[in-house]
Amino acid sequence: MEQSIKEIPFGVTADGQAVQLFRIPNNTNDYVEVSTYGCFLKGIFIHNRRGVLQNLLDGFETLAEYEQAPATMWGIAAGAATGDYARLLAHKVWKVEELGDNYVLLSCATSAEESGCAMTAGVRIMWVNLNRLVVDLYVTPEKQAAVNFTCQLPFRMLEGGGLEGYVTRTFCPTVLVEGEVCPISDTPYADMAFQPVDGSSFTFISGDDEVKPMAELANIQAGLAVSAYGNLSSLCVEPQMGSVLVRQSMMRAVTLGGGETLSGRVIYGFDKLLTNEELENPEPSIFGAFC
Repeated sequence: MEQSIKEIPFGVTADGQAVQLFRIPNNTNDYVEVSTYGCFLKGIFIHNRRGVLQNLLDGFETLAEYEQAPATMWGIAAGAATGDYARLLAHKVWKVEELGDNYVLLSCATSAEESGCAMTAGVRIMWVNLNRLVVDLYVTPEKQAAVNFTCQLPFRMLEGGGLEGYVTRTFCPTVLVEGEVCPISDTPYADMAFQPVDGSSFTFISGDDEVKPMAELANIQAGLAVSAYGNLSSLCVEPQMGSVLVRQSMMRAVTLGGGETLSGRVIYGFDKLLTNEELENPEPSIFGAFC
């Protein structure tokens, strides 16, 4: 089945700029929606266990709501190592640099007056088969500056919201406990054990610069799991009112010279959890004839 990216008008900002949504599908008719306003993911639409298309992100429906929101909990930030810069990017209309078969590349330039240092941030969002979301991040300052990356997405696997049934495990070697770095082997997360997501946040740390598995968030009731990979050094799991925020970021900023570019990558995989009955009685397959 041939699929193609759809461009959908998403309204006009308060200062008169047109905003677009790009709907990126795959061969199973699951899709993601990317907005040029703030370069945010408006939705990750997956067919759940009942075969119903479900948005796994907790966000807003209208452009006006995103414009008025004080926080950027859905956002992707690439640039200066300050919260103000992340908020600046979240409330700008990004430029479409390139459209591919399964990705959109957006960029956003800021001036020295706005952020203290003129720089250009870029994000390529790719949606591939097997429901894998690949986010590539880039930033280039005009002069020497300390920069970092953050990619944070609020996942809502339960259709009615709430925190019931969420569990998580990590593949990282260390975790931040009360401000101290602690070996995973000394925590309940040892041996990749799943632990309930309660009212507290926790941060897993990996010092490797290569893209690697970081953590997995699952909800047994919803029958869904989100696997997070990346080459950023930390992943924080933070419960919200009706969702769970997964934030990948750099523990420390990197100082770049003028014209130098820093790049990063995060990947999310979305899978259905099989029940014991489904594991014991898999659906018939034509490949069974070769067993």
